[in-house]
This record gives sequence, structure tokens and C-alpha cells, in this order.
Amino acid sequence: MLIRHGYEITLTCQQPTALVCLLSVHEDRAADIRVPETLFTTPDVPLGTSKARHIQTLHPAAF
Repeated sequence: MLIRHGYEITLTCQQPTALVCLLSVHEDRAADIRVPETLFTTPDVPLGTSKARHIQTLHPAAF
């Protein structure tokens, strides 16, 4: 069975804010993913990975 997933998130900032985020599936389901996710930016900026409580893996860009 092929299940497609997606999401829509809205953030409101009081001033212009650079933000790059990628939400991943839970690591318990990572083996079920057919095509690995790829995150890239233009221009190239350093990227990192962290985990938040009750949330899947976060991939914030370090600006």
C-alpha cells in the first residue's frame, strides 16, 4: 500500500524572519519510506538536525 503524506503549517512572525524547516516521518517508520527526503537551499546555507519533544525530527537551517 502506498500512503502519501503532507502537511500545511502557518507561522506568523512580527518581523521578517529567515526560516527553513523540514518535518520528517517518525523514525520508527523511516524504513517504510520509498524515496528519502532531501533538503537543500539556494544559496547554500549550513543545515543541522535536532529532535524536539513530541515532534518528529526537525531540520533547521543555521542562519
